[in-house]
Amino acid sequence: MQATIDRSEPVTAMAATQTMADTVKVFTKASDFAAIEADWRALEALVPDASYFTSFDWCECWWNWFGQDSGREFAVLAVYAGDAIQALLPLTVARSMVFSSARLMGDDTGQYADCLVRPERRGDPALARAVASGLKRLGLDRITLTNCRDDSAVAELVGSWRGGRAGSRKTWIRAAEYSNVEIRPADFDGLKVYRSSRSSSLRKGLRRRRRKLAELGDVQYKRITEPGAFAGLAQHIVRLKLEWLDDNGLHGRYLARPGLVGWMAEVMARAAASGHLHMSVMTVDGRACAAQLAFQSRVKVTGYFSAFDIALSRNAVGKLHLEDLIVDIFEHDQVLDLMPPADSYKREWGVEVMKVAAYTVPLTPWGAFVSRFYSVKTRALAKSAYLRLPQGLRAGVAAGILDFLRRIKRTLAGSAPTASPSNLKRTEG
Repeated sequence: MQATIDRSEPVTAMAATQTMADTVKVFTKASDFAAIEADWRALEALVPDASYFTSFDWCECWWNWFGQDSGREFAVLAVYAGDAIQALLPLTVARSMVFSSARLMGDDTGQYADCLVRPERRGDPALARAVASGLKRLGLDRITLTNCRDDSAVAELVGSWRGGRAGSRKTWIRAAEYSNVEIRPADFDGLKVYRSSRSSSLRKGLRRRRRKLAELGDVQYKRITEPGAFAGLAQHIVRLKLEWLDDNGLHGRYLARPGLVGWMAEVMARAAASGHLHMSVMTVDGRACAAQLAFQSRVKVTGYFSAFDIALSRNAVGKLHLEDLIVDIFEHDQVLDLMPPADSYKREWGVEVMKVAAYTVPLTPWGAFVSRFYSVKTRALAKSAYLRLPQGLRAGVAAGILDFLRRIKRTLAGSAPTASPSNLKRTEG
């Protein structure tokens, strides 16, 4: 078996539903994907509403395409009770000389922030303490949660810590807040009742536009499942999205990443193989003019990436495709989550259900200090002041600042040594 790093003492507190203490393992090499894969997939199968963004396939695919060249460290934290996996937190870690922070793996793709937790362990203080001990032994000062739903497992886990910096959400620094929009078939007595609940202007307008679109050719809604179609479709929808951004004077830094199309095609293929892909398109005479890349669990479809042909924007092809997608989810009795932000076109179809926010969660006093005072604005001011210094003074000033920051960190930490990969014992897993 591949070597793993055990960075925690067994947690002595027991949950009422278990008889074994929790043990934390942290996998710190990308090659450890193979060591954790079976347990990771087994845990996915136990969580019926698990987000696809927490899946082994999503995280491994993201790491292979983007993570390994990002300069961030690989870190997957897994909690076990005996041989049974209880929770899993996939992370990447950035370290500087004076500060260490973690993010959930793949969080730069616009995904939801979440982790995997056995349903019966949700809200378990013993599990929360086990995760906290693993993060502490990684030597982290803070963790950033982007697009974190209030009802997510990770928000519940981090928010339930006791006796630590993250023991209360009052210590969380909220960077931004949004809402998602959902369409829930269970709230309506069938599709007809749902449609009648939408505004008459929306319904009449779409009927008129659908007739106009039909004049251009045969209009169809399709689900795409053929693996051979994914590469071409990924290239097509990324191009459509870039054209829309350019037409609106916007820049898609995420979409401009090298390898994005290849990554998206592989994401589609992996999700299709595991039964999690929900890829739909609207075609006019066989040509895709609108598309939605979504992922499905047993109970929900999460709309991740949508695009439409701006040449047909007068025909509202994006809205027409969404209308067909809603018919699809009603037929399969699935919730449709349109993800944040709650744009006006989304609110025409559903209701704002859940608060979704970006948080910075300090894990140490030093993390709290830096998170409060070292913001984007203060970084810009500090850089501007530094560049105004005579070049001969800059090196000395930088060294003095780093020494000063180290002294503050040691003072806040009570002079306790900080855990790091170099001083943690490697054991065979």
